[in-house]
Amino acid sequence: MIKNYCFSHVLHQLGLTVVPILLVSCISPKDDITTRKVSSDQPATSISSNQPPSPSSNSVKTDELEDAEAQFQKGLAYYRGEGVVKNQQKAITWFRKAAKQGNAKAQLSLGLMYEQGDGIPRNDQEAVKWYHKAAEQGNIHAQKNLGIMYYNGNGVTQNYQKAEKWIRKAAKQGNAEAQFSLGVMYENGEGISQNYQEAIKWYRKAAKQGEVNAQQNLGQMYHMGEGVTQNDLEAEKWTRKAAEQGDVNAQYNLGVMYEKSYGVTQNYQEAIKWYRKAAKQGDARAQLNLGVMYYQSYGVPQNTQEAIKLFRKAAAQGNANAQEALRILNVQ
Repeated sequence: MIKNYCFSHVLHQLGLTVVPILLVSCISPKDDITTRKVSSDQPATSISSNQPPSPSSNSVKTDELEDAEAQFQKGLAYYRGEGVVKNQQKAITWFRKAAKQGNAKAQLSLGLMYEQGDGIPRNDQEAVKWYHKAAEQGNIHAQKNLGIMYYNGNGVTQNYQKAEKWIRKAAKQGNAEAQFSLGVMYENGEGISQNYQEAIKWYRKAAKQGEVNAQQNLGQMYHMGEGVTQNDLEAEKWTRKAAEQGDVNAQYNLGVMYEKSYGVTQNYQEAIKWYRKAAKQGDARAQLNLGVMYYQSYGVPQNTQEAIKLFRKAAAQGNANAQEALRILNVQ
């Protein structure tokens, strides 16, 4: 797993000494590998409707392929409600017809709908079945999703080697989420030998495509000097990219960097800005640190009541340092 790193911040006025309250941790890569939807909420609509069909074998006749593509398009129309009344059941019927004829896009769509329980009872085994059919035809999204199913053991026995096989295929085709996932596997040594340099390589590929988790992890590896020469300027660059996309861990980390002057000039106002963004998303560490800033009047006027309010929010989430701060302040 990626190591957590912490910075001591002394709460002199609270009587707490050398308490590591600024705990910076990136997204746990093992926990973060999850099957991502090809689109945000409508799996079938993410598939290019004008993409040529992929035959399941050379024996499939051209007219059958054309029929399969037409069937897929009908399913897509029913799924989207374009030119017809939206009807998931009819969409599934037409996707299934096309999928049985070897249409990879229809196979992927069925896999997504089974995995998500979208218009059909959730069934991970069926999802794996259809992902596998599409993946063997080179469908990049199916390869990535199949690899993640193997990684998590959803619908199949967990198998990191098979996960790595399919995730790599998608990563080599340029899928950013697969590239990120492959970076995670190299960093953790799951299914392959641990190799920080390879992790960096794949994180960078994904990060350049805007994959937020890859940006966050790449920033942390630069900060830690894992697989790359330690460089807080690069760490700040990638952390900021992720933070600006709304990643709560990156927002918290960027706040730490501004408070502790890692890769940037120390700036309490900027630290507060990023802590506040993360705190609004419910991050207990950011709530605690923002409370400290209010209590110590770092970058803001001293405000004990606001500090206590933030300590309470963090404490309610189980943050031990916030709970200790409330105990010392003799408030609940």
